[in-house]
Amino acid sequence: MMVKDSGHDGFRIFELYAGCRDRVKCNMNTFFWALIVATSVLGREDHPSDEVPVFRCAFDQQWDVNFDTMPDTWQRKTGPGYPRYVHIAIEDDETVVGNRCLTIRLDGGGASITSPPIPISSRYSYQLNARLKALGLHHDQAIITVDFFDDKNKLVHTESIAPIRTAQEWMDISIGPIAIDAKNASRALIGLHVQPGQKEDLQGTVSFDDVQLIRQPRIVVQTNSRFNVYTEPNNIVVSCHVSGIHEPNPMVRFELLDASSDRLDKEEEKLGGELIYEEPSQGSKWLGADTDLPDAYEGSVDWSPPIHMFGFGFYRVRVVVEGRQGKMREHMVSLAVVRPFESTKQGVFGWSLPGGENPLSFEDLNRLLPRVGIHWVKIPVWYREGDDAYGDRVLRLAEHLATSGIELVGVLDRPPADSDLARSLDASASISDVLSLAPAAWSSVLDPIMTRLSLRVRWWQLGSDRDTGFVGYPNIVEQISKVRKNLYRFGQDVNLGIAWRWTEEAILEPALPWEFLQYSADPALTGDELAAYLNEANQDRTGNWVLIEPLPLGQYSLETRTRDLVYQMLSARIHNAAAAFIPEPFSNEHGLMNDDGTPGELLLPWRTTAALLGGTTYLGQIQMQGGSHNHIFRREDGTVVMVIWNDQPTRETIFLGNNVRCISIWGREMELETKDDHLIIDTGPMPDFLIGLSEPVARWRMAVQLQKQRIPSVFSVAHPNMLSIQNPFPQGAGGYAEIISDDEWTIEPHHIEFKIASGEEQNLPFQITLPFSASSGEQQIRIDFHFSADRTYHFSVYRDVIIGLGDILLEVSTHFDNDGSLIVEQRMSNRTDKYVDFRCFLRTKKRRHQRSHVFQLGRGQDIQQYRFHDGKELIGEEFQLRAEEIGGTRVLIHRFYVEE
Repeated sequence: MMVKDSGHDGFRIFELYAGCRDRVKCNMNTFFWALIVATSVLGREDHPSDEVPVFRCAFDQQWDVNFDTMPDTWQRKTGPGYPRYVHIAIEDDETVVGNRCLTIRLDGGGASITSPPIPISSRYSYQLNARLKALGLHHDQAIITVDFFDDKNKLVHTESIAPIRTAQEWMDISIGPIAIDAKNASRALIGLHVQPGQKEDLQGTVSFDDVQLIRQPRIVVQTNSRFNVYTEPNNIVVSCHVSGIHEPNPMVRFELLDASSDRLDKEEEKLGGELIYEEPSQGSKWLGADTDLPDAYEGSVDWSPPIHMFGFGFYRVRVVVEGRQGKMREHMVSLAVVRPFESTKQGVFGWSLPGGENPLSFEDLNRLLPRVGIHWVKIPVWYREGDDAYGDRVLRLAEHLATSGIELVGVLDRPPADSDLARSLDASASISDVLSLAPAAWSSVLDPIMTRLSLRVRWWQLGSDRDTGFVGYPNIVEQISKVRKNLYRFGQDVNLGIAWRWTEEAILEPALPWEFLQYSADPALTGDELAAYLNEANQDRTGNWVLIEPLPLGQYSLETRTRDLVYQMLSARIHNAAAAFIPEPFSNEHGLMNDDGTPGELLLPWRTTAALLGGTTYLGQIQMQGGSHNHIFRREDGTVVMVIWNDQPTRETIFLGNNVRCISIWGREMELETKDDHLIIDTGPMPDFLIGLSEPVARWRMAVQLQKQRIPSVFSVAHPNMLSIQNPFPQGAGGYAEIISDDEWTIEPHHIEFKIASGEEQNLPFQITLPFSASSGEQQIRIDFHFSADRTYHFSVYRDVIIGLGDILLEVSTHFDNDGSLIVEQRMSNRTDKYVDFRCFLRTKKRRHQRSHVFQLGRGQDIQQYRFHDGKELIGEEFQLRAEEIGGTRVLIHRFYVEE
C-alpha cells in the first residue's frame, strides 16, 4: 500500500494503490485506513507537536469513491423513528473544507449516522472537533456524540455536545479532552444525529463538516484519597501520571497553593518516561507500514506536599508538565485538611444528595460525610425494581452513618425512568402527581422499598427539595395521611415531610400528617430574608427545614461567597431552623465540593461553621468597642463559641475568659495576643471563631442595660438613669462599676457599688451631667466593672447613648468646590410640628469662625452652607458645629474631621 501526495487547493490529496488500478473497486477497508494516514499527515502542521489527528473526515471526494453521495464506511441508522426517506447525503458547499459537507434534510423523523471504528487507547486523551450548521429547526435538535468501546464491544464511555437547534452560520464544535478510564478501551465511534422533538420538523437542514478525532497526551493527577478531604496533613500523596507525550523526560513541577492561590511551596522532578509499546490495533501499524508516527512516552512522579508546615486549610496543587518548547500540560487538584472537632450528638446542618452515588459511591460517602460537620443527609431511595443491591447499599450507609450521629433521610421523588409507573406519567410530573393516582398504582412499587428500608430509615421526604407540587394540592392532608398510613405498616417510628414554598402560607390544622416542611425559594434567600421567614414560620408547629444556597462561583469573590454562606448558616441556627441543607453539595458553581467529588473552596467555611455550631443553643451577642459583629452559642458540652467579624479590619481588646482559642474559618488555629488578661483580636470581613469563652462573663456582658438610652441635650443639669446588671455566676459577686465618657461628662456616683446574689438582677441608680462641650448624637460610653466572684474580675462593657431626644437632628457633609474651596453643608431636620429657631456656629482652629441662623423651622429640613477658601489646607482638621436653640435650652454639638 502506498500513499501519494498530489497537492490540490492548499490541501493534500492522496491516491491509494493497493494491488488494483481501479480506485473505485479497491478494497474499502484498505482505503479507509489509508485515509486515516492521510488525515494524520494532513493535520500535523495544524496541531501542537504532541497532538496527533487519528481521524478526519471532510466529506470530500476521498470519502465518496463510489459516487453514491453517502460517506464511505459510515453506517446510517434505520428503524423506528429513523425512516429511510429522510435525506442524508454529501452535498457541495464552497464555504467548507474540501468544498463538501454532509447534509440532513428533515422530512419528519430522526436521522443518525456513525463513523467507522477508530482505534484508540486509554493511554491517551482525545478531542473531537467538528463544524455544524442548523437551519429551520423548530422541534428537532442536532447532536454530536463520541462513544468508546472495549475489546469486547462493550460501551465504556460516551460524550456528547448539548443539543443545538439553531446555528445560522457554521459553528465550531469541540468535545474534550476526553480521558477513558477503561484499560481495555480499543475503539471509538463518532455519531452525527438529528433527534426529533415532541413534534417532528418537516423542513429544515442540518449540515456537518470537518469531523476530527485528535489524540492528545493524557495527564492524570490524583491523590491517595478518592475525595481529597484529609484529617492528617502528613499522609497526603499527589501523583502525576503522563502518557502520550513525545519527549521522554519533561520536567514535572508541583506547586502548593493556598485558598488565595498564593504559592506556598514547589517541587520539580524529571518524568523519566518510558517508550509506549502499541499493539497493532492501537498503534502505528493500523495506520500503514509507511506511516512515521512519533514515539510516545509515559511515566509517573509522586509528591508529598509539606502541608504540615502550614496547618489545616484549603489547598490546591498545580501540576505543570514542561518540555523543551515550554509548558505542555497543566492540571489542578484541590485538597482540604480538616481540623478534628469533637462532634455533637445532634445538629441541624446536612447535605442533600440528589445524585445518589454520583459522583461518589456510598462507600466513599461513608468515609467523607463524618468529616464535613453534618448530622443529616438526604438520599434518593426510589430505586429500580429488582435492584435490591442499591437498597442494601443504602441500608449499610444508614447504619454506618448512624454511628457518627448522621441521620439518613430517604427521598421519594420520581419513580425510576424505566418503570411502568414512570412511563405512564408526563416528563414533568412531580411526586404529587404520582400520589394522585390510585394507591394501587404506586403502593405496589413502593412497598418493597419500604419493607427493606423503613426499619433503618426513620425520616422520609416526599419529593425533591424544590418540588413544591403539594402547594395548592387538593385534599393534601387526606392524601398525605394515606401515604403515612402506608409507611406505618412497616415501622412505627416514621417522620414524614414535604417540600413547600416560603411565599406560601403553611397549613394550620390540629393534626397534620407530616413532621416537617422543606422550604425553598426562587431566587434563593439571603441570610436576612431567611431570618425573617424563619421568625414568622416558627409560629407553626411543624419542623422548619431550610436550604442554604451558596452564591455562584463565577459571579462573586471567595470572600463574598464565604461571608454569605456563613451568614445563611448563622440565620438558620439563630432562628431555630430544625434542619438546614445544602441542596447541591457536589457542584462547581453552587456547591461545597466540585463536580468530580473533590473539595471546593467553600467546603472548609461550611465544615468549620457546621462542626462548631451544629448542636448549639444561641445565647446572644456582645457590643464591642470597635463595632465588630458577633454571635455567641453554647455547645452541648458547655463550651461557649463566638463567631466574630467586622466589615473593616479592626483590632478589638476584650476580656472573654482565660482559656479562649481562635479558629479561622479555614479551621486553622490562630495565635491571640493578650494584655492584662484581655484578648487582642484582629478581625476583618472573614469570620473567625473564638472557642472557650467564659459563659458567666459573656452573659454578664450581654445583660448590662441602661434604663434610658436617650439623654436630653440640656447642659449643666443632672439627668437620672439606671444601670441594670444580672449575676450569672454560680456564687454571689461584689464590687463596683465606673461609667466613663470621652466627652468629660460628670457621672455620679463615681463608683457605683453593688453586692449581687447568684441569678439576681439589680438596678443601680446614677446621674449624668453634660458639659457645654458635649457632642450631640450617638455616643459610646465605657462601663468598667471591678468585682469578685470565684475570682477577681476587671473588664469593660460598651453601650451607646444618644444625646438629644431625636426630635431635632443635626447632620454635616463636606466636599471641595471646583475652585478648591471647602464647602461644609449643614442639614437640620425637625421631626415635630413645633417651630424652632437655632443660632449656629462653625469653629476650627485655623480659620475664622462662621455663623448662620435657622428661623422658624417646622417639620422638615433646613440646609445651610459654609465656605472656606484654600480648603485643602484644612484636610485632617477638627471642626465643631454648635447649634443653640433660641428661646430654649437645647444645644446640639457635632464634631467632625475634614477628609479628602
